[in-house]
Amino acid sequence: MSLLSRNELRVRVAPDRCEIGLWTKGLFDARCQARASAVGEGRRAMESALVEIITAGNALPKRAHIELSDDSVFYALLEAHMPLEQARADAEHFFTDTLGLTDLDVEVALAPGGRHWIAVAVQVSSLDAWLEALDERNIQVLSIRPALLEDLRSVASQIDSWTQVLAVVRDQGVMVLQLDAGRLVGMDWERIDWRDPVVVFERLGGWRTPAGEPAAILPSTREQHRLLDLAGREAGWEILASLESLQEVTP
Repeated sequence: MSLLSRNELRVRVAPDRCEIGLWTKGLFDARCQARASAVGEGRRAMESALVEIITAGNALPKRAHIELSDDSVFYALLEAHMPLEQARADAEHFFTDTLGLTDLDVEVALAPGGRHWIAVAVQVSSLDAWLEALDERNIQVLSIRPALLEDLRSVASQIDSWTQVLAVVRDQGVMVLQLDAGRLVGMDWERIDWRDPVVVFERLGGWRTPAGEPAAILPSTREQHRLLDLAGREAGWEILASLESLQEVTP
């Protein structure tokens, strides 16, 4: 059942682009009424995408959820034996020491499976710019979440418990996740051009032992699915439905 009591925007932001979906309310028929995307510096891209939705004859709702793309945040995994506040403090120290940045907003949540905390850091200056662009149009931001966690939630039912490697294909590369009975235990970013399937599976093959643990590819777009499907299956990877196709029916 799709339950959405008011219209809202789903805004996915990155340093150089923005994608916005306008979702309309409904008890059983919530749907994406319009989509817009724009390329450019963070705030400028968001404003362009908002204008595109308005120009198409749509009124902007007063609520929005922001999803942070993989290339707009920094990730770290921490053991889950410590309490939340300790995990957040450790994550702040880790990001400061590793990145040399102090202009960071750091949040921590349990990773899928609950074995680790997943820490997410975003630069405050970027976050403020996105929030200001929405505030100027009197749009209230209800949540700010990493896109990766939202995508994993949307495909959780597709991922077999024995899958040990999940490669999430993005426009700029691939986020490789190591799983243990559905629990996230490792992650890393591979800058790979997904348009070259031979290179993709040569590089990703290094994440699997000769025994060939069960592994799956999660494409973000239909085009990625079309291009990687045959080569992936020949290389022994399961190819999941693209996030683009799922988002059309998932509120």
